[in-house]
Amino acid sequence: MTANTPPPDPSLSTARPSAVQIRETGRSRLAHALHAVVRRARLVGEALRGQHNGGQKRQESTGGVRRLLTRVLRAIYVALPFQQHVKQRLATRLLNTSMRLRNGVKHWRPWARNLTGGTTHKFVRQLYSTGRLQWDRSEYVPYTDQGLKSEDLTLRCLAYYLPQFHPIPENDRWWGTGFTEWTNVTRALPQFMGHYQPKLPGDLGFYDLRVVDTMRKQAELARHYGLAGFCMYYYWFDGKRLLDIPQRQVLDNPQLDFPFCLCWANENWTRRWDGQDADMLMAQRYSPEDDLAMIADLVPSFLDPRYIRIDGKPMFLVYRPLHLPQLRDTVQRWRKHCRESGVGELYLVAVESFELLEPQEYGFDAICEFPPHQANLPPVNHEVELINPRFEGRVYDYTQMTDYFTSRPESQHVRLSGIATAWDNEARKPGKGNIFINASVENYASWLETAASRTAKCNSGDERLMFVNAWNEWAEGAYLEPDRRFGYAYLHATASVLRQFRRQDPATGSMFALSRTTFTKKASAALVVHLFYRDLLDELCALIGNVPGPMDVFITVADDAPLEWVRTLRAKLPNAYLLAVPNRGRDILPFFLMLPVLQQLGYATACKLHSKKSPHREDGQDWRALLWQGLFSPQSVVVASKAFESDKSLGLLAPANALTDLDQLDIYTNNRPWLDRLLKHIEPRRYKGNYRLRFPAGSMFWFRPNAMPSMTELGIEAADFEVELGQVDGTLAHALERLFAFGVAARRYKVDDISFRKA
Repeated sequence: MTANTPPPDPSLSTARPSAVQIRETGRSRLAHALHAVVRRARLVGEALRGQHNGGQKRQESTGGVRRLLTRVLRAIYVALPFQQHVKQRLATRLLNTSMRLRNGVKHWRPWARNLTGGTTHKFVRQLYSTGRLQWDRSEYVPYTDQGLKSEDLTLRCLAYYLPQFHPIPENDRWWGTGFTEWTNVTRALPQFMGHYQPKLPGDLGFYDLRVVDTMRKQAELARHYGLAGFCMYYYWFDGKRLLDIPQRQVLDNPQLDFPFCLCWANENWTRRWDGQDADMLMAQRYSPEDDLAMIADLVPSFLDPRYIRIDGKPMFLVYRPLHLPQLRDTVQRWRKHCRESGVGELYLVAVESFELLEPQEYGFDAICEFPPHQANLPPVNHEVELINPRFEGRVYDYTQMTDYFTSRPESQHVRLSGIATAWDNEARKPGKGNIFINASVENYASWLETAASRTAKCNSGDERLMFVNAWNEWAEGAYLEPDRRFGYAYLHATASVLRQFRRQDPATGSMFALSRTTFTKKASAALVVHLFYRDLLDELCALIGNVPGPMDVFITVADDAPLEWVRTLRAKLPNAYLLAVPNRGRDILPFFLMLPVLQQLGYATACKLHSKKSPHREDGQDWRALLWQGLFSPQSVVVASKAFESDKSLGLLAPANALTDLDQLDIYTNNRPWLDRLLKHIEPRRYKGNYRLRFPAGSMFWFRPNAMPSMTELGIEAADFEVELGQVDGTLAHALERLFAFGVAARRYKVDDISFRKA
């Protein structure tokens, strides 16, 4: 291809190469784990034989043997390359099996108690209470400074907000002095293997909503991750308000600049936490007088400029509408009072909690889903292995709930979608809770994506609105706030999904396309950069400005880049080839989109960089600066150029000290499923059953584009990558990062790192 010929445009490509069968089954982790156990058992046997041959007394006490076996089994348990909940399940099955052996119960039960400290349930209780139970660190997602403005989206996503995080006299009288929702949360215990309890808060801590600064932090966090407001529960009981401090603080503090609306939780207040009327604490009493008193109490909120509106009408939700004995008359009274008090028309929403209704028949404007209510799913208690043999609750499958709500027929009325992050009210009903298994961040993101697509398609204008259950229902296991296990994962997933529904600026797309059509090849070497963090543009330009000799620049950015920033990018790098990419696959998908372009343009060498910050690491930014300088400082560029020129068999050149051995257990364990599936498409015979090769940690390196046909032949596309959830390991992107060296080696090219001995 000549220098003046426009390069291929990956954004215009419609043909899909033969793609990897992403879902095919690879070697199971269990086989590898058992192999590790066998190796460890052999070592144990050798150790025992060595003790015997060395003259150890045969009269050694049984207690000593038990202690030795306990230490060995603990070591094996730690070595198993599984996530924690899987190892717990295996351990429990081993214990239960050993205890049921007819002739061995009296011998094994003491050992089991030594290992676990008593029954399995007591053992898990002790682990949680002492903090020794550690979740897989790769599940934790840190805070990111890359925010998302809800104003830029074509739809709005609200989160239900529970105010019961401050003491009130009534709760003190009913439940004990100082009672708040945290009282329930902290007493929860796991009921079966893999049951995530207790669910404890992360960076926001055990907050008190009497503190205005707490609400400010919540609002800032929700706004940062793309939420459009809170739907706060409103507790009104025949002229009396409960838990109203957060609502009053919002009205009294205009600096809490975050939209809100209200949902009347018109249930009887009972001891059962399930909407039933047993053990009544405070009853709802309805009357025409109460209708007017309540709506008058709401007028100040409806008039607040932050109150959420649909076509200018304040939106008000009713949780149990059919509980009102004269619902049509009540709605008419509300509407008349609001018109006369200056509020204007209301937008009334009936929540699909325990009952269904035709909204227009009763004067409502819309209905709203409220999962998990209405799903009516069969329990799956038989699928879990109980820790607590006295468990009387019900276990359901989260994926069945998502299937139910995503496959519902379209309503003839306006229906606002509802999504639940999870559901587990064990904290409120110890040993009797309703718990949904398989409630992962990935499954939540998939459901949210489907619901958002339906909202964008079926609703219009201000009615493009949906609800997440919930922002902070900690005792029901439904929350977006960061916790100690997952961190900001659910918020990160929410923003990643909502980012797909941004308003598109045609001028931005045109500017990207113009950069590709006017691009001219001027050099034999190229720099390809994924610039996700836009604030690093100046640092990148300074790096490029110091490069000795000509080099063409290819830059990918997330497709939500604002027009003004793109103009700045074009002004600073006028001949750069620019491509907007979806926010999936980190820097790996952008590289896979650019690699065919580099190959077709015939570049001899190229350098891959990206705007790495690694917020999960304290040294994340320092690591990026070290890699950038190690690869693209003037000295490094000269060294790399000479290395590729003098050694035609060199295919990949990593920064100094960046090559990492993939066959280390902690390096490959979380990525094994992907690695095994992909390796057989790259070099199945050479690397079958082993990972004995080094790869460049940080996925930055120099390379020969024509040494990587094995990677382009994989046919990787955006849809193959998981939704961006802030994962720190275990995704397709992390696996591909480890396979670049394999792809080069498969074509018999060498992998090395930079040496500064010959600059």
